[in-house]
Amino acid sequence: MRGVPHLFAKATVVYCVALATLASLYSLYKQGQGFSMGEVLAIVLGFFGGELLLLCLKTVLKKETKGEGYEDPTE
Repeated sequence: MRGVPHLFAKATVVYCVALATLASLYSLYKQGQGFSMGEVLAIVLGFFGGELLLLCLKTVLKKETKGEGYEDPTE
């Protein structure tokens, strides 16, 4: 497991995409039964989208700090 780089980030992306897909499918199912699921789906997809956005920002900001003269203490 230690040989896989960014394992937590990859698992988080797979988890968020999978659960967002399941929530969308469930919402479509309930919509077919006559329920209004638009608001619930927006909240659920917003949560998982926000999680992915934070993960992306963490990655982008971490790469921007590595420049000339930067020494990574973990290496």
